[in-house]
Amino acid sequence: MDTQAGILLRVQLITTLYFTGASVYGSSVSVYSSVGGHTTLSCANVFYPNCSSTTWTHSSDRSETTELVELGKISDTEKAGRLRVESDCSLHMNNLNTEDAGLYTCLQFLYKGAPQHGGDAMVYLALLSISPSPPVIELRPGSTVTLDCLLYTYYGHGNCSRYAYNRVSLSWVNETGTELQVDPRYQVKHTSSCHSTLTVTLQRTDNNRKWRCQLTEEGEVKISDSYTTEWSDFGSGRMPSPTPTGSTRTRGQGSVAILVSGVSVCVAVCVVVAVIVTYKRRRAGKGHAENHNMTNQHTEQNTDTVTYAVVTHSTARPREKDRDTAEHCTYATIKTAN
Repeated sequence: MDTQAGILLRVQLITTLYFTGASVYGSSVSVYSSVGGHTTLSCANVFYPNCSSTTWTHSSDRSETTELVELGKISDTEKAGRLRVESDCSLHMNNLNTEDAGLYTCLQFLYKGAPQHGGDAMVYLALLSISPSPPVIELRPGSTVTLDCLLYTYYGHGNCSRYAYNRVSLSWVNETGTELQVDPRYQVKHTSSCHSTLTVTLQRTDNNRKWRCQLTEEGEVKISDSYTTEWSDFGSGRMPSPTPTGSTRTRGQGSVAILVSGVSVCVAVCVVVAVIVTYKRRRAGKGHAENHNMTNQHTEQNTDTVTYAVVTHSTARPREKDRDTAEHCTYATIKTAN
């Protein structure tokens, strides 16, 4: 009965892998994802359906074997936030990083301390990544950028010379998946089947453009990753930005602004003077009513006096050719009696 269940489970696993883009090689499976993404690794030798017998381990050509799941429970505390055991005992991982690439083995133990039950179910996880080399500080039209497309595998980054990865190839494609056409501003270099670089001289039309690296295995597309070149016209050192509408000021407009401000000052000062004079006139009128007779006696002897205010405003130090057009504010004259 267990044998029949195992056969059915393997058939189901193969069917699932076919539709998810993974590859089966003998007793191992190759799965492809991208750095920062997520993936689910299926277990082909589950014994207890409740996963209480399932253990997951991880290893690479550069590191020792680490236990991630023990008898259905997450045991790696450092990665616990990124791992989850699914209902079918598969291992789900998110926020993948380059160190997650490697060999994942699903093992069965009927109880803690028991010998291993059955064989290993191995899953090789390879991660695709694109990054500028060297790191880009600033992008703008006319600058040159080199993008590294690397596949991280069990054997290290860019190493696909062994086992299943010798069937893999990388290519640079556009948004529609078509390989980039020959262009003088493109330079593509293949260091290995798992390492390719694209050097491009940017144009204005490349702003917010995605440069996509595509991985194929025996001609079948498995995974792709992209890098977006984007920049803003604002900021020092970047391409000059068009002046926002309404903020452009010509020379004539600057003179008009100065003239308006000067007139405003003149008006304000004149208003203050008028208020003061009005106040004096009211006081003078009151005194005139009280001393009408005395005023009549001295009227012929005293001449009228004039109180006036002079307010002058002009543009500061006008140039020689602009002196004729410098703005001036004349004075206001108000006649009052002592």
